[in-house]
Amino acid sequence: MTRSKQPHRKRRPRDGRDRAGLDRANAGAPDGSRGSAEGGAAKSGAAEHGKPKESWLAGKRPVLRFVLVFVVLVGAFQLVFYFWISPSSFFEKYLALNARASAWILATFGEATRSVGTSLFSPKFSLEIRRGCDGLQASSYFASAVIASPLRVPLGRRVFVVASGTALLLVINLVRIVTLYYVGVYYPSHFNMMHVDVWQALFILLPLAFWLIWVRHTMALPPVVEKTDAAA
Repeated sequence: MTRSKQPHRKRRPRDGRDRAGLDRANAGAPDGSRGSAEGGAAKSGAAEHGKPKESWLAGKRPVLRFVLVFVVLVGAFQLVFYFWISPSSFFEKYLALNARASAWILATFGEATRSVGTSLFSPKFSLEIRRGCDGLQASSYFASAVIASPLRVPLGRRVFVVASGTALLLVINLVRIVTLYYVGVYYPSHFNMMHVDVWQALFILLPLAFWLIWVRHTMALPPVVEKTDAAA
């Protein structure tokens, strides 16, 4: 015996409420979630659109400020140096002091050197110390870079760094004079090359190297915390 199949009857919704329930069921939960997500994204997009964007210039402001202040300081020193310091008797005495110090250093190494004014004499070789062999230009580059740096450094520490770096560059300038004397004695054909190509290039690179070392050391230190009044 086989069971006979009865025709399937479709149930109709009894009233409007059942039809509305079917419509809501057909809509499905995923579509509703997507709609709410799209609405939230639209609101966040509108908020970001209303927020002002930071300009490229504002992001580069510390670098531009450093370059501007550095150029102004170096330019001001050049004007003061060439129009007031270089023609003055003080600068002549400063060059003579370099000659006397160099002669004393060479004498400690057994050289029969003596200084007369800004000149350095010996039976083997003689030098005249002129503008450009004074170390002041390199010192001005280093000092200007330290002062113009946007790092948060106390004024006292910044002044100490400027004074220490300047003193070191002036000592290296004496080393330059002494080495040029020995080059003139033992390798006279290489004197101009050492004077112009080597030492002048070094006195451009040394201030940059000193400044970079100071910046790296300062950035490795813990940040400076400003003290505030507890009562406030």
